[in-house]
Amino acid sequence: MSGIVPVVLIFFKRFSALKVIDGIRTYAPEHLFLIADGGRTEAEREQCLKVRKAVEDAIDWPCEVHKLYSETNLGCRIGIPGGLDAVFKQKESAIILEDDCVPAASFFPYCEEMLDRYATDTRIWTICGSNFFSSSSYFGDHSYLFSAYPETWGWATWRRAWSRYDKDISFWPQAKSEGLLAGIFPISEEREYWESIFQMVFDHATFSDPWDYQWLFLSWCNNALSIVPRVNQISNIGFNSEATHTFDQTSVLANAPLVELHFPLNHPAFIVRNAGFDLDYGRLVFYGPPKTFLQKVKKKIIQAIPLKRLALLRRWYKRLR
Repeated sequence: MSGIVPVVLIFFKRFSALKVIDGIRTYAPEHLFLIADGGRTEAEREQCLKVRKAVEDAIDWPCEVHKLYSETNLGCRIGIPGGLDAVFKQKESAIILEDDCVPAASFFPYCEEMLDRYATDTRIWTICGSNFFSSSSYFGDHSYLFSAYPETWGWATWRRAWSRYDKDISFWPQAKSEGLLAGIFPISEEREYWESIFQMVFDHATFSDPWDYQWLFLSWCNNALSIVPRVNQISNIGFNSEATHTFDQTSVLANAPLVELHFPLNHPAFIVRNAGFDLDYGRLVFYGPPKTFLQKVKKKIIQAIPLKRLALLRRWYKRLR
């Protein structure tokens, strides 16, 4: 492997970042960007410093290390996009990993080939590493397919796409009034799910302050496609009490086994969204199976609660856990 594509590691206070470094070492990138937020308390700040030192000490191949460290706590919504802004001011493309996303060795040459092949194809924004399905029936004989979902558990993109990022999704009110999601989600429950999510993100009313829902929204606004590999290239090991978002250790998405991708890659003849994959992906990751009558009633009750009060209830629930 050439190591010519810059790699970004986003981390905070978890030593799981060292397992990700072990994966990055197999690619030995010439440029490694380290994006790290600051702690919220004195104890957390000390923990962050320990993790930063451990990560730096683990980099044992020749490379240029770019430290994008914050001494204050910016949170995900500001810290991660700010760090990626700095990366893409310098580089045309990058491979991006967070501190709980362990890559397969084949993840890097796969990203490298996709970044090169689709560098000027503005229809494609995201190269995904995750594939949560063991069946390859969606793929035919091909090594990857095209999806509308930009999964960011280990991913890659270009400056041309990231330049469209907007952490405040300022276009949301217009998109909502024009029924943007109706063309993407003909199933009303799915459409309502995302309308609720994006409204909370726009209102800063989420229980955490995310950065990735905005990337998904902007991808949809621009009819962007994502590349999904035939086999899973990323294992998320962060489903535990230390996580920011992923707490359920029994989740089917947790600790997914890695499978090496075979080369040379067999490329699809056409660039088109795989609707069957997306339907099953959405149900697995976000919506679950079609709702029963009682579940629909519960949903209506929740929808009747003002968004800011709902966000407060979610924060309380998180603390009780």
